[in-house]
Amino acid sequence: FYAGRLCVTASGTLYISDHGSSRVQRWLPGATHGTTVAGGNGDGDGLHQLSKPCGLFITEDETLYIADKRNHRIVKWPKGAKAGVVVAGGHGSGSSMHQLSDPVDVVLDAAGTLYVVEITGNRVTRWGPPSELPSDALLTASYAEPVR
Repeated sequence: FYAGRLCVTASGTLYISDHGSSRVQRWLPGATHGTTVAGGNGDGDGLHQLSKPCGLFITEDETLYIADKRNHRIVKWPKGAKAGVVVAGGHGSGSSMHQLSDPVDVVLDAAGTLYVVEITGNRVTRWGPPSELPSDALLTASYAEPVR
């Protein structure tokens, strides 16, 4: 077990990214062990897998946004889902606006905009809310921009 980051819900539930085991665990208040809620299927790039997850953001409905560091992507993982959905990056490591390079943290604002911190890319990128994107693309380079 190698804890990457954690977040806490209003009810006191902990979500911890386990960088070493490529998973995210949920710890209910008073629990003596956690439950794997994302990844946990070996290190890999399948949508049911993670590779060195770092930063986490959790919404009120307990949807997780995970900075999947070695897959160079941000994965949205709804509560109870067996797999995630790539919402940023996922096109290999790089500096193009449709790519991420070792993302380590992610935040979602009230408008649905993602902010991503990239350690190797040395940048913070902003990804517009899906409602502003064309219906045939979740996120494209034209909707990601460096934050200056």
